[in-house]
Amino acid sequence: MAALFGMISLWATPVQLIPDVIEPKITVSTTWPGASAQEVEREIIEEQEEQLKSVEGLREFESTSSDSRGEIILRFKVGTDLGEARARVSDKLNQVPEYPEDANEPTITTVNPNENAIAWFILLPIPPSVEDMEAFARTHPNVKDELQPFIEEGVTPEYTVLVKLAEKHPELKILIKGKNDPALMKKFAEDFIESRFERVPGVANSNVFGGQEEEVRVVVDPAKLASLQLTIADLRNALQAQNKNTSAGDMWEGKTRNVIRTLGQFRSIEQVEKTVIAVRDTTPIRVTDVARVELNYKSRKDCQKGIKRSGNQCTAIAKTTS
Repeated sequence: MAALFGMISLWATPVQLIPDVIEPKITVSTTWPGASAQEVEREIIEEQEEQLKSVEGLREFESTSSDSRGEIILRFKVGTDLGEARARVSDKLNQVPEYPEDANEPTITTVNPNENAIAWFILLPIPPSVEDMEAFARTHPNVKDELQPFIEEGVTPEYTVLVKLAEKHPELKILIKGKNDPALMKKFAEDFIESRFERVPGVANSNVFGGQEEEVRVVVDPAKLASLQLTIADLRNALQAQNKNTSAGDMWEGKTRNVIRTLGQFRSIEQVEKTVIAVRDTTPIRVTDVARVELNYKSRKDCQKGIKRSGNQCTAIAKTTS
């Protein structure tokens, strides 16, 4: 039997003479919100390719342009040190003359973001506990009948059930207030969860998808703007010119060197509303005279690949790649 199984093992055991070879890759991703694929390719990708094509050790690169996003995957010779290659790629990107005004800074990763992840973690709001519902029912007797079945059974209802109940009884909105804030959940995932995943040995990259980011919107009234002989460009230039922190040099006081800066970036909606666009007959025309300023969420027209869409939101997910 030993000889028999020995012969079977000799012929059946696979032998690999060449070890698995992982091709070194570096991915450069750049986002430009609101831009078309053609604009991303012309204004960003082609400029980056012009600089990156001379990176030392580069074997080939492949670029992809889509709406609001551009990506370049660089492949290097086997055995290339990714740390040194990443530094060379960063130096070349710094030589790009300029990026569009609304484009974000390019990010460099050693992992292809399109590769399959080893794990997905979905963040969901935690519904109130039975104790919370009991305390709320005591202070709001008119909704006690709605919460009593859950309290008697000692079962915590799903968050969606409470949302439907809140449509009938607005008082319940206090009980679930802040539980399903997509901006808060996204910020928490980026500030705490993402960085901890990336510190785990063997994890190469961690990304947060979904959620929503807050933004200040200026909703213009075209009729008011035209009546004051102003254009969208005038409004835009005024906001850009006054939303800046400007360096004013330095000043020496004895042996102490003081750096002087003029802080002009907006810190509140009221400052945006009070921004002066122009002066007509010694009367300043402010943003609030021609537009409405509000704090809202950035629109999410499309969910990223592999993300589940629910209504107008995409589910917040933390993704880890080995």
